[in-house]
Amino acid sequence: MFQKKMNQRIEEITKKLELRQIVVAKFLYLISRPSKYSSKELIRKLGLPQTHLYRLIHEFTDIIEKNSKYIFVKKSMVNEIREMSNKIKFDEKTYDLKRIREVLKKYQKFRPKPNRDLDQFNATIKTTVKRVMKLLNNGDLNDKKVAFLGDDDLVSVAAALTHKCNKITVFEIDKRLNEFINKISKENDLEIEIIEQDLSQPIDKKWLDEYDVVFTDPPYTKEGINLFLNQAIKLIKKNFLGRIYLCYGNSDRAREREVEIQKLILDHNLIIKTKLPQFNKYFGAESIGSQSSLYILDWTPSTKTIESNFKKVYTND
Repeated sequence: MFQKKMNQRIEEITKKLELRQIVVAKFLYLISRPSKYSSKELIRKLGLPQTHLYRLIHEFTDIIEKNSKYIFVKKSMVNEIREMSNKIKFDEKTYDLKRIREVLKKYQKFRPKPNRDLDQFNATIKTTVKRVMKLLNNGDLNDKKVAFLGDDDLVSVAAALTHKCNKITVFEIDKRLNEFINKISKENDLEIEIIEQDLSQPIDKKWLDEYDVVFTDPPYTKEGINLFLNQAIKLIKKNFLGRIYLCYGNSDRAREREVEIQKLILDHNLIIKTKLPQFNKYFGAESIGSQSSLYILDWTPSTKTIESNFKKVYTND
């Protein structure tokens, strides 16, 4: 009963303070350890600004010992809090990686041939698994609503196989892929929602402001990136937990193109939280060295869409 109530309370606090659940769990874990931490030490451990930490402490004043220069849980509650925080932290890591690989390998030979008119290149299974592990380790799958704008790499399938997400939706123009993902979903009881969608056309309003996380590996033209970012921005919830995962690649000798893309990202007033170079590996795509970077972009109150004529969304347009 205690854990159920506390989990519900944590969920409410994460929404109120716009913090990821894994951060709150780490806070509870630290203040329930035998070692005691000052507020300055907790700031360093958690990477939280002072005001954020104080707001978090305020939410848990009933379980924190009073009148001390250190922040720690009341002795009578230490074991329960430690057990619960460990469970949350452990839960973020519990998924059957072997099962995910097995399912992806099972369907590998049945994957539709990449459609070059849609700039499709299949990522390796290792890349698909890496993407999901990154989402998990960032706390961006657990109880989250996740949208995929295009998914010829079956990341939605790998994400669904973790059984962590609240909801998974794929917006994909390619009917072959939609049928393929739907087949995998039904055969493995994954409940992936599939929407046939040309992203150059408006998305139904019922999907807007609906998702915590959006993942996309779009066409690598400037117009393609802008189009997919515009739609991703419309889909994500407008809070500080809103996050977009964007793949982009170019040859090392064409760095000016990536500068343009990074400027475009900043023009959308998105924060480039992380850039992971050479993160994605592909079969084919030799013009970009068969690899691309993974950008992790965070929403800000000034995040916006940018108008474009979208005349050259795909490379062959």
